[in-house]
Order: sequence, then structure tokens, then C-alpha cells
Amino acid sequence: MTSFKPIVGHWLEDIDEGQTFKVLAIDEDAETVVIQYLDGNVEEINMDSWHQMNLDEIDSPENCPGLFDDVEPDDFGDADIFLRDELLLPPDELDGYEK
Repeated sequence: MTSFKPIVGHWLEDIDEGQTFKVLAIDEDAETVVIQYLDGNVEEINMDSWHQMNLDEIDSPENCPGLFDDVEPDDFGDADIFLRDELLLPPDELDGYEK
């Protein structure tokens, strides 16, 4: 069982499965975590499953061929908590921006 909270950008190893992955997004409303394995596969995991995993935090792998090659923000559905188009706009175009 893991005590690690998912954090976007962090690398972890699933000790039981022997797989390394990076956390790409967290959808708190749906209670899911989107991860990508070193082989490029993307998976959405519910929080109950996340907390059952045997995880260890690791450093970013040096060589990640194929990682993020085919990933688009739309691939995460409504997980826009961390992938908001608004963040790409200049500050003066954001809702509620005051100089």
C-alpha cells in the first residue's frame, strides 16, 4: 500500500509490477490519476487502486524513448485541473486579470 500522494511530474516505480511511470494529470473530481509508462502507454488509475499500489519514488530516467510522443492534452478528457488552455494565454487575456 502506498502513502505517496500523486503529484504531476513525479516519477514512480510500481515495485510489484516492475514498471516505471510518470504522473501526467490528476482529476480530483473523478478521483483518477493519469500516468504514462516508459514504453509510452498511458493509463488512468482510480484513487482506490493507486493507494493499493506498492510504489517507490525515483529520479527521472535518463533515457525515455517514446515517452510522451503521442500524448495530447485532449487525451486526458476532463482532467483540466493541470492542463488548462487558459494557462497558455497572456495574463491580460485571463478572466479576472487586473493590472
